[in-house]
Amino acid sequence: GWTLFCGPYGWTYPPEGYVVNVTCAPATTVPTVTTNSVSNISQTAATGGGNVTSNGGATLTGKGVVYSTTANPTISSGTNISSPGASTGSFTSNLSGLSPSTTYHIRAYATNSIGTAYGANVTFTTSEVVINGQCATPPDGSAYSTAPTGTLCSSGTASPSSLTGGGPWTWVCQGSGSGHTDDSCSASFKKKPIFIED
Repeated sequence: GWTLFCGPYGWTYPPEGYVVNVTCAPATTVPTVTTNSVSNISQTAATGGGNVTSNGGATLTGKGVVYSTTANPTISSGTNISSPGASTGSFTSNLSGLSPSTTYHIRAYATNSIGTAYGANVTFTTSEVVINGQCATPPDGSAYSTAPTGTLCSSGTASPSSLTGGGPWTWVCQGSGSGHTDDSCSASFKKKPIFIED
């Protein structure tokens, strides 16, 4: 018998000059997908997505993005946000519930009957939380006969963390994060009244 080989135009080339027409179906592969850059990054959310440029010759059964704090996340290892539809082309995915000041890794994916393909690993970092220092009132601006205790700052961190001595007292409520502001605080010494007997 003859062994038929699929040629570039759907023909086979057996010996003796015979030509037999055959239909050459393209080989089915996993889809081809790319990962989009991440935008609209905030403290807890971002927008990602991808572009499925080929379904691999089979119907898409899933597509979307996966993200994680470790590189090259997969559907089984990362957080999966699926995108509806079985068509090729670009899609977007909204990420929420993220942690501030955290670096994430994201990849787009597409799945058909052959398997799942992933786009490149893309990293992004969520925005940090900015806290401005603010004095607590009281004790800021008040007078005391002994060093104030308790809460010194309504926001931020007190420096020094506690007050001692006979006053007056000063401290700074220090903020955190890029562009934060600090607040300078003070409390005065309250003199005890002196009673003079006649």
